[in-house]
Amino acid sequence: MFVANVLGQLWDSAGFVRPFTVFYYYQPQRIMLRGEWLTDLGAVWGGGRLAVPVVGVLLTTGAVGYLLALRIFTRRDLPAPL
Repeated sequence: MFVANVLGQLWDSAGFVRPFTVFYYYQPQRIMLRGEWLTDLGAVWGGGRLAVPVVGVLLTTGAVGYLLALRIFTRRDLPAPL
């Protein structure tokens, strides 16, 4: 994800990949300095204005990751003390 984000910043043709990385949404300096809690995906993908809340995307991504990890962990065949 980090490499895709950096390549999207450096190379304009690969910029469409950046919204698929977590690093695109995690920009605390924009929230602290300018109070921007939304990001515009339309600017990256060349469409109309598509505002997305960055905190919602980060929380959703984290929750999905934890749920997938919980499912995989509980289906393991190794015994684990719980």
